[in-house]
Parts: sequence; structure tokens; C-alpha cells
Amino acid sequence: MSKKTVCAIAIIIFLFNVVYLPDIGIIAGEPTAKFSYKSDIVQVLGVPTAPTILVSLEDESLVFINKLEECLRINTKEYGVIWKMDYIKEKNIVVAGTTKGYILIIDPFSHRIVDSIKIFDGPVSLLDVTNNGKYVVLTATKPMTVSGVRVTAESLIVYDLERRITVLYRDWNSKDRLAKVFKLKISDDDRYLIVEVLDKFCELCEVLEAKIEIYDLKSLRKICSKTLGLSVFLDIIDSLRILSIRRRLRAQGYITVVNIIEIHGEGELSEREFTLDFNAAYAFFLDKNKFFIRLSEPYNNIIGYIYSVKGSKIKSIKGDPEELLERVEGGVLGVSLKKITKYDPSMNVIWSKNLSVEGKTIPLFIGIYDNEEYVYVAFRKILYVIPRIVKYNLKIEFFDINNRKLSGVFVTIHDKEGREVTRGYSDLEGIFMSTLPSGAYELTISMPGYLNQTHVISLNKDLTLKFILEKIGEEPMNNITIKVFNKYGEPLENAIIAVLLPNRTVLYNYSIPKEGTTLRLRDGKYIIIASAPNFIPEEKTIILPGLTIVEFRLKFIRVNLTICVYNILNNYTTISIKGRYYENMRNISESCITFNNVPVGYYYDIYVSSGKYEKIERIYLTGENSTINVKFPGREDEVNGTLESSVQINVKDLVSIFENDKFLITEPQNEAIFFKARDNEGNIVNLEDYKGKIIILDFFYTQCEGCKYVIPFLRKINKIYGESVVLFSITISPSDTPSIVDAYVSEHNITWTVLHDDAGIYQIYNVTIFPTIVIIRPDGKIAYRIEGSYLEVESSKEQLVLLISGVLATVNQNPDYMILLAGLILLIFAVVAQYYISTFPEEEVIEDYGEEEIMIKREEVWEYE
Repeated sequence: MSKKTVCAIAIIIFLFNVVYLPDIGIIAGEPTAKFSYKSDIVQVLGVPTAPTILVSLEDESLVFINKLEECLRINTKEYGVIWKMDYIKEKNIVVAGTTKGYILIIDPFSHRIVDSIKIFDGPVSLLDVTNNGKYVVLTATKPMTVSGVRVTAESLIVYDLERRITVLYRDWNSKDRLAKVFKLKISDDDRYLIVEVLDKFCELCEVLEAKIEIYDLKSLRKICSKTLGLSVFLDIIDSLRILSIRRRLRAQGYITVVNIIEIHGEGELSEREFTLDFNAAYAFFLDKNKFFIRLSEPYNNIIGYIYSVKGSKIKSIKGDPEELLERVEGGVLGVSLKKITKYDPSMNVIWSKNLSVEGKTIPLFIGIYDNEEYVYVAFRKILYVIPRIVKYNLKIEFFDINNRKLSGVFVTIHDKEGREVTRGYSDLEGIFMSTLPSGAYELTISMPGYLNQTHVISLNKDLTLKFILEKIGEEPMNNITIKVFNKYGEPLENAIIAVLLPNRTVLYNYSIPKEGTTLRLRDGKYIIIASAPNFIPEEKTIILPGLTIVEFRLKFIRVNLTICVYNILNNYTTISIKGRYYENMRNISESCITFNNVPVGYYYDIYVSSGKYEKIERIYLTGENSTINVKFPGREDEVNGTLESSVQINVKDLVSIFENDKFLITEPQNEAIFFKARDNEGNIVNLEDYKGKIIILDFFYTQCEGCKYVIPFLRKINKIYGESVVLFSITISPSDTPSIVDAYVSEHNITWTVLHDDAGIYQIYNVTIFPTIVIIRPDGKIAYRIEGSYLEVESSKEQLVLLISGVLATVNQNPDYMILLAGLILLIFAVVAQYYISTFPEEEVIEDYGEEEIMIKREEVWEYE
């Protein structure tokens, strides 16, 4: 082989290494791996239960890293660049979204793509997955033409992974138009989806307005829509609270507006807003009662604050300016160019590791994986992987029963495998100190003349323990057996006993087995407290000698359970509830009945019988008063037809009044949303109070011409059916004051209740055309939706006919106006055509104009109801 050939091969190999292979190195003196890539890092995901990281690169490749080594690289050119990834905890798989509109199912354990689903023609931009793996929620973009303008519009998609179907789809052509999604999150319990979407765009002031929308993932309904403005950061914890922060510019500088939205029960919402006089970068919940908010610039070494959800400052947090903070399991992870820091849920430092990053760059991703054994942090082209070998301080203080410090106490510590890791004595202050890696340990404590003790501890933070040692032989010792039962004499698992001296000094505090435990105590007086989950604690005072056994019979914690029955109710309806320790049966004549003093912490079977119809439901009762809704039909095949016919006879009679060519009538058959609203006198009306009846909701506003056409129809229904049908007209306009509504009611002879929509009820019901009438069946479902979309067209047609007739008369008198007539007819045709296009949009026009995204900056395009 010639020298030229060898040189050529060497050059090719060198170029291959430079272009395709990452620069992998172990940082000197630290067990840390550094991966340098030639292509930009797009997404990084660590698997919580495996030593695997998935790294998506811009060159359309997916890299698998196992522990500290790259083990596989997959080319994803067929699917595009993996843009977003999420991990499904219950199924141990990764779901990814790509730039070519694919959903990929990835097995992180076998390092392979096991399935691919083409879901959209454009790139996936946002993605989140429910923990149970049922739904993938994503947004995808594609080019389209709106009113002659090229734009990039987004679609919101909820995809059912189990059935492989799209169950919710919303885009620009939907009735509730969608242009842009800024953020989306699923609650930890998989119950709610929170999205922040574009509300409108002001071209003159160049301000984006956004609103938060909340979807119930059980019913796939939108239950709330609230305009708050575009947030800097959005977070949700459990399914209880949503945190949104926004910045506002004032004369003195930026301030931060914080909104806390709470979800109560079945979609009931409350909101709290407060203002902070500083500029915030982002915020997130630490737990359901407090959140951390980071300053955009540190002030006097303060990087942020902890606030309660009620708006009170709890503490200031000092430290190095963190470029990126992320809530993780068991606390918060922060990274700067100098170090990585783990905080506990109160933002106290648990551990930190130094990090040396060259140049000025910004961390993009950070996380913990493999049961928190490893930490990773990713920059634009560099990924660091660090084994989390962290040590904590263990401090043990020793005292005698008189609270005197004991020096010379011998301590031996073993790890969970039984290996001795350290030993030593307490000092003159009675303190033993050691520094150990995180984990579980067994402590053996001994001292001449004192009783030996053994304890098992879990060390995952700096820990201080206090032990009291008892002398041997000073006074007679007594064996005392302690057992804990329920009121029926059954032994309780997970019971905890605490033994205290009369001055309330704690000697022992143990979780005991259900067989009980035996302690050795000196003669004297003691207080023993027994407790167990879902039971009321009990306290006893004993005097030794004199006893050899102490038994506790704990009482159940009890609550009230309300059961409501819908769709079927008669004099023969019975409800029975049966659990392990509670059983009751009642006949009911009203829709709801309350069972009092029901023990918590157990499963109950609820049996409802009404004639030949019956239904059984099973619930787990927690430690709070609860309400259970039982909805018939319980046996769909047998009962459905009977219920439908008995309910829809009256509803069909009602809707027949509207059956003419001026109304658009649909049958949604989805669940109605019950709400509270004020009437014109200021009284609160709760729609829940009218369950079991036919309810008619008329959405209108006083300046709406088409809304006046439906009043005679509503008046006819009110006259024929009276109180058997509940009728409400709901004005959606803030300008409809009580005096204006009073005049409107008097002018049009409205004899039913008019409500004011202060909470965006019309948005919850997706009302975009006025008037809109919603008819709700007694079982709570929407039977019919009647829209007056054709009323305005009819009115416009009548006005156009009058206008054209007047113009024709003028032309007959003056033929020179013929050109004016032709122009006017063309103008009228364009106006009518545009009306139909905006009311009933056709398929979007998709043009291939390249990858450049052009946002619409015209206020009239963004604003929609």
C-alpha cells in the first residue's frame, strides 16, 4: 500500500471521528463523564428507574448512554429530529414527538424504538404524557393561509395510546379557534390538562395576550378559561393548585403578578392574585402550600424567596446565582457554571458538586435518574453525567433519664448488607459524629451499666438524633407487653407506640408489628400513646410494677358520606352501603342522602336499587366528608332505551318549537357543566339546585339583534311548561348593567330569570354564536344545542334586499349609475361570502413556502370568542 493511500485513509478516519463521534472524557479527579457532540443537543431525558439517558441531537440521531458510557446511537432520519420526550412511570417506556409529526414509543431498557405512529403532518412542538400511559397530549405546527396571510398555526391533540385514536383535536378551524399554545402541563394525578393559549395580539402595542384553559381529562371537556396574560412560568402540583407568574412594567421597573388557581371538587375553581415588587425569572411549587420564586438578578446574595400560596413571604434563599432550577423527586436541583446543587423542599442545601465549564454557555437540561444514583446536566453541545456519591452528617446526642449528657457511649454502624462502616465513642458533650453516604444503616449502642439499644435509620440528609439510655440494676425491671387493636379486638398493622416519662420526655417511639411488642421498663410512672392510620390516638398512664400487658382499642376516624342518585328516583329507591365495619340501608325520596359516622380507610360497596334498575359502585373512603354521585343507567344495554325515551319525550317537545330553517340544531349528548351565577338582583343562583329537571340556558347580550328573535320561543316554552322547565337567560356582556337588563326585560316581557356571566360561562360552553340555547336533560347531559347562526344571515338578507331595491330604483331613474350598481353588487357578494367563510370555515389552504415561520400580527385575526 502506498504512502498516499495510507494518508488518504488516515484523513478519512480522522474526519469521521471529528464529524460523527462525540468527544467523551472523564473529568480528572472526579468520577464524572463529559460527552461533547458536534451537533446541538435538542432534548435529554434520564430514566428514573434505569441507568440510562436518552440524548436527541439535531443531526437526527438518538444516543443511549448507560451509566458513564455511550452504548448505542440510532439514526432517526425517517422520523425527523426528536423534539420532545416524556417518561411513562407505570409502563417504563418513553414517548417522543418528532419534527415530522411522529409519536415514537421507546424502550429505554432494550435501547430501541418499538413503535411509531404518524399523527400529524407538521413538527411536534410540545408534549406531555399521563403517568398511566393512556393519553399523549401534544401540540403540532403546520403552515396555512388565513385571510390571504401565510402563518404557522398550531393544533392541540389528545391521543389515546391504548385505542390508538385521537380523542380531542382543536385548531384554527375549530369552533373555539386555536392559533398558538405557549405551555401545556398534565397534573400529577392525570386528572387535568392545563394549556396556555393565545387570546389576542395587539399589532399597535405589540403585546401578546394569553389565557389559561383547563380540561378535565376524564370527560375531555374544557372546564375553565381565564384570561391572565402571557405568563413567564406555569406550574401545577397534584391536581389542586396552578401557579402562573407574569411580569408587568411600571415606572419604577418590573413587578411580578402571581396567580394561584385552585380546583375544588368537580371542576369548581377559585383564584387568588397578588403582586410582588421585584422582577422574577420563574417559579415553581415546592409543595401544595408554598412555592419558590427566583429573582431575575440576585440582590444582596439573595437568589429568590419562598412564598405561601396565600401570598406571605416565608424565607429568603441565599446562594450562587443558579442558571437553571428544576423540581425533582425529593426537592429541587439547581445548576450554574460552577456547581450542581440539590435542595430539599424548603430550599435547604442537601448536597452540591463542583462543575467546571469553559466559556460562557447556558445549561439547557438537568435531572436525576437511576433511582437518584446519577445526575446529568446538558449544555448546547456538552453533556455531563455525575454519579451522585453524596455524604451526610450524622449527629447523635446521648442523655440519661435525668437529661445529663453521657460521654463514652460506644456506637457501631452497619450498612444494609451488614458490613460495619464505622465505630466510635461519644465525646465529653455526649455527642457522636460521623459522615456517611446516603442509605439505610443499623445503629448498635452500648455503655457499661446501661441497657443496649439498636435502631435502624435512613440517611438522606444531615440528621441529628437524641437517645436516652437507662441504667441496669438500679431499680427492678419490668417486662411490659403492648398490643394495639381496633374496637372489635382485631390487631392493627402499622400501629405506633410512644413511651414517655411524666415530664413528656420520649423514651421510645416505634412502629410495632400487629403481634405487639415487649419493653423492659423500670419501676415508675409512664405515659403510653398508641396511634394508627385512620384511627383516633389513645393515651394511657401506667404505674409499674403491677402490669404485664397494656392493650389499646382504638376508635375509627369517622366521616359523613353523602350519596346522590341521578336519572332515576321514585318511592321505591333504596341505597345500601356495606363495608368491613359498617353496613346500612335507607329508603330515599330525595336525590341525596347522608350516612353519618362512616369509618374511613376502607372500601365500601354502594348498592342502589330503584324498581327493576340497580347499580353497584365501589369507593375508598378517605379522611374527609365525601359526596358520591351515582348516575343511572347502570346496565347500559337494559336501561338505556327506557331512560332515553322517558327523558327525551319532553325534550323533543321543547326542541320542536325551534325546528325551522332559521336555527342550527345539534345533539351533543355530552355532560353539562353546572355553575353559579348572580341574577339581576345580585343573588347567587346555583345550577346544581335544579338537577333532575330540564334546564334551558339562553346565552345572549342586549345589543344582539338576533338574540331578540328567540324571545317569543322562550316565552312560549315558559307559558306551556311553567315550573317543570327551568329557564335562564345569561347575558355575557359586562356592559349589561342591572338597569340596562331591567329595561330589556321590561321591553321584551321576559318573565324568567336573567343571569350575569361574570366567570366566562359562555367560554366553558364554547359559545361563539349568539344567540345560543342549550337544553340540559334531567340526567345532566346536553340534549340539544340550538344556535341562531342563520338569524343574522336572514336579517342581513332582508336588509340587502331593501338596499338593492333602493339602488335599482335609483338606476331606473338615472342609467348612469349602472357602474355603481355593479360595484355595489360585487361588494355585497364579497361581504356575504366573507361572512360564510368566517362562520363556517373551509379546509385550510396549505402552501409549501419553506421553513420560515410567519406569525400573524393583525389584531382582527387573533381576537375570537
